[in-house]
This record gives sequence, structure tokens and C-alpha cells, in this order.
Amino acid sequence: MNTNPPCSSPVDQAPVPPGRQCPETAPIDRAVLLEQCMGEARLAAMVLERFESQLRSDFSQITEAIKARDLACLPRVLHALKGTAGAVGARRLYQLAAAMEAHARAGELEPVLGEGPEVCREVQSCLTCAVNLRAGLC
Repeated sequence: MNTNPPCSSPVDQAPVPPGRQCPETAPIDRAVLLEQCMGEARLAAMVLERFESQLRSDFSQITEAIKARDLACLPRVLHALKGTAGAVGARRLYQLAAAMEAHARAGELEPVLGEGPEVCREVQSCLTCAVNLRAGLC
């Protein structure tokens, strides 16, 4: 059974390149974010800063739980990731976290491991998008 962490390098140490163009289908829905922040750009920037920090923390905890094969902890940390994603309109990350949480609650580690690389890519995309949104590039 593969219990390697989902990313080849830790997300919390991975560089986030600012200034990239945001794709048409950005991983964070700017409209949802602004709605959550009552249209206030300064508040949205603060929320994004907190999102980046929380996303790194959530993902680190998920990686550790996978390494430890801790099916008691995984549902909790995946639920936290789902909430973090939902708060800023990161719909794809929310969907991935929800699917992984359901598998973890059912005691199914293999599907969780299978989704790991995709979640890692989505986390990176969300971090890049958050940096760009805060910089006013999107």
C-alpha cells in the first residue's frame, strides 16, 4: 500500500509564483470570495491571506495523517480542508476534499491516496491564485 505523501515536495515550502495570468476558470471564485466579504476588497485580501496560511496547515496535517495511516484523524483534517476551500469559493478543492473525506470516513485509505496528487496540484493552484488575487492581478 502506498503511504507516501501526496506531493513530492511539501506544500508549505513550495514557492508560489506571483504574476502568472489567472486562468479563465480560476481555482478560487472571485465573485464568491467578494460575496463572503460583503464586496470589501481589503477584507477579501485579509481572508485570502488567512486562507493561504490555513490551506498550508490543513494540507500539512493531511500529509502527516496519510503518512501515519491515521484513519481516525483523516476525516477531521479533510473536513477542515473542505471548509477552508468553501470559505473562498475554491470549488474544485472543496469537491476533492469532500470525496476524500467520505472515503476516509468509510475507512478506505486507497482512494484517499489516489486523490492525493490531484489535491496537491489543486492546492498549489489555489495558493498561486490567492497570491495573484491579493496582488490585484486577477
